Amino acid sequence: MTNGEAVVVRVAMKPIPTLKRGLGSIDLKTLRPAPATYQRSDVCSVPAASVVAESAVAFELARAFLEKFPGDTLDAVRDAFASWRGQVERLGTLEILDRGDRLPILVAPFAGWA
Repeated sequence: MTNGEAVVVRVAMKPIPTLKRGLGSIDLKTLRPAPATYQRSDVCSVPAASVVAESAVAFELARAFLEKFPGDTLDAVRDAFASWRGQVERLGTLEILDRGDRLPILVAPFAGWA
């Protein structure tokens, strides 16, 4: 649940497994045992992890939205949201900041909430 403020997410990930020595391997030409070389192509995994984390958060926000406003089609979801929005506007307890093509921000005054 949010009150209209930015959603802040803190994530953590385990380090990428790294071996300082190459594992035992074989030479594909001779089929004899040979040491594998140590290679590490990525210096930092944060850029890749941030894309994964952003996608996971977007998926969970969409899941929560569809839990609140279910529907089998996009039109049904829009209708459910429009119905809820109309109820909220009639109550006058929330200010809805319309942001054009993005989801609206709902701002709740704390005084009316017990």
